[in-house]
Amino acid sequence: MHDESGRNGTETEHAVVIAGGGPTGLMLAGELALAGVDVAVVERRETQELAGSRAGGLHARTIEVLDQRGIAERFLSQGTVGQVAGFALITVGLLNLQIVDHSNFLKLAQENRIRLEVMRAPRGAIYDRNGELLADNYPSFNIVFASGRFRSL
Repeated sequence: MHDESGRNGTETEHAVVIAGGGPTGLMLAGELALAGVDVAVVERRETQELAGSRAGGLHARTIEVLDQRGIAERFLSQGTVGQVAGFALITVGLLNLQIVDHSNFLKLAQENRIRLEVMRAPRGAIYDRNGELLADNYPSFNIVFASGRFRSL
């Protein structure tokens, strides 16, 4: 038997055929095989070799699932532990913003939030509808001295 590419192929029957030998396909195949299901994984790549890495690493939840199946150590032994210094730098930056420079950033935020603007009230004479003067503006000062409030001057 020949497929479209001219390669020789064999026809076999399986209960489940999974297209793609990536992490999801392989995990599904493994789970089905553990459950006793006849499963086959088909992959278009001819070899398992990859040009470069296609993943940055294993996430915590992935390691938990692999550990539940008893295979996490096989994966972890082949890898290297990544550095998490970047998260420490973010934490230091947040501490600097929220604790060390708090008053400076609070001042900047308040200056950005509140703008005081002096607006002079219009002044002048007020007349009624007949043109008669009701109120006029003139400088006035009141000085009040309450002698009982002070001990001595």
